[in-house]
Amino acid sequence: MNNSKISLRQLQALLLVEIIGTGIAWLPKITLLYAGRAAWAACLCAGVFAAAFAFVMASLASNYSKYNFFEYSSVIIGRPFAVLATLLFVSQVIAASALNLRLFVEAARVCALPRTPLWLTGLGLLLTALFSAGGFEARGRFGEILLIFTVPLLILSLLTQASEADFTELLPVFRGNSPKSLLYGGFCGLTGFCGAELCLLAPRYVNRPGNAPKSAVFAVSAAAVILSAATALCLCAVGFPNGFAALFPALEALNMSKNFLSGKDALFLGVLCAGAVLSVSGALFFCGELLRDMLKPKSRSWSCKLLIAPVVFFAAFLPENLSAVWDSGVTLVLPLKTAVFLAAFLMLAVGKIKGVK
Repeated sequence: MNNSKISLRQLQALLLVEIIGTGIAWLPKITLLYAGRAAWAACLCAGVFAAAFAFVMASLASNYSKYNFFEYSSVIIGRPFAVLATLLFVSQVIAASALNLRLFVEAARVCALPRTPLWLTGLGLLLTALFSAGGFEARGRFGEILLIFTVPLLILSLLTQASEADFTELLPVFRGNSPKSLLYGGFCGLTGFCGAELCLLAPRYVNRPGNAPKSAVFAVSAAAVILSAATALCLCAVGFPNGFAALFPALEALNMSKNFLSGKDALFLGVLCAGAVLSVSGALFFCGELLRDMLKPKSRSWSCKLLIAPVVFFAAFLPENLSAVWDSGVTLVLPLKTAVFLAAFLMLAVGKIKGVK
């Protein structure tokens, strides 16, 4: 096995941990805010959108896996537009990872560290992410380890909680909501699928890049099912009014469960920490590579990573409070993510039309 590459299984592990780890905080809250009682169905809609998003990204990258993003985008759309596309992607990844860092810091204050300064908790996570951003093969192994120790425990907790759930809260789906609000909630829920955009860059580091689109879609779909189940159990456990008002609905639902698992605060925080670390380390790694390829192709990328790290850190603390974080996800990250998707779709179409190989 090439030590500079990862397997498809490791790619799926990275996607699952990052999407579930950050989505367990994002999706229940965002879909409750924008889809109401149909939040769990909105999560499935968001999963469909995210799977399409990941498929387009991975298809574009796997078609030109011998080249870096800046090289093939320069051939397809020209160097000036390639610069704009690179800066757009970097901005989107930095914004998403900064909000994920802030979410973890806020959750840590609620669960375990009420007196610790937010900046100190955030700095600890940033340094951990910076340490794990050295190479993609190391990130692949790290993702596999995190998957084993976080996601199965979360699934087990959700399964045991299902026996106590009142599923009447879930039906009818459109009680007080229209199909339009369901679709809009699903679109807003796309914010919670952090990591799917990295499919635009990951196939270059995969052993079999041609199979990357299928593997990415499978991982995103599996994450969507798990997060939809988590959101449904949030509704069943705490009810719509309490879930709507809760800072972290998934945390409230876990704490109300009477199952045999103890330390549910630690479980929620551990899963979120795993997702946030992968989100921030992925931002440092990929943005460092992108900027290096655009500015100094033959230089090392560590200088770019060290430049990006303080940007992510300070951007994480720009929102005044947790409510501003939720708003920033929809008003900032979602438009950027949509623009990245449209740019990738355009490049995929133009590349096929021009016959670029």
